[in-house]
Amino acid sequence: MNNLAIRKSGVRQQGRFRVFSLFLFQRIHSKKKKKKMLSSLHANRQRRRAQEQAALEKTWAEAEHSFVSAGEDVHTQLVASCEPLLDGQREVAAAASELHAQTVSLQSTMQVWTSMLGQLDSALMELGDLEHYTAVLARQAEVVSESVTLIADKRTGTQTTSPSE
Repeated sequence: MNNLAIRKSGVRQQGRFRVFSLFLFQRIHSKKKKKKMLSSLHANRQRRRAQEQAALEKTWAEAEHSFVSAGEDVHTQLVASCEPLLDGQREVAAAASELHAQTVSLQSTMQVWTSMLGQLDSALMELGDLEHYTAVLARQAEVVSESVTLIADKRTGTQTTSPSE
C-alpha cells in the first residue's frame, strides 16, 4: 500500500475515532473523567503530531541525502565527461604557445631579411649610379678623344677619319 492510501485510511480511522470519542464524551457526566479524557486525547494528539513531525523530518533528511548524492553523481559524471575536453584544451594551448614562439622567431628573422634586402637594394642602386656615371664618363672621354684627334689633325693638316664615323 502506498503512502497516500495509508494516509487516507489513517484519516478515516481518525475521523471514526473522533466521532466515537465525542459520543463517549457526551455520555460521561463526571468533570474529572471528562478532564482526564480530554487530557488523554490531547496527549495522544501531541504524540501523533510528534511522530508525524519525526517522520516528516526523516523523510526530508532522506530526500536531502538523495538530492546531495544525486548532485554529487552528476558532478562526478560532468567532470568525467569534461576531462577529454580539458585535455584537448591543454593540447591546443601548448600548440598555440609553440606557434606564438615560432611566429616571434619568424618575425625577427623577417626583420633581419628585410634589413638585408634594403641594404642590397641600396648597394644595387649605388652600383647602377656608378655604372651610369662610368658610361657618362666613357662618352665624355670619347667626345674629348675625338675632339683632341680633330684638333691634332687640324694642326698637322691631315684628315683622319674618326672612329665614330
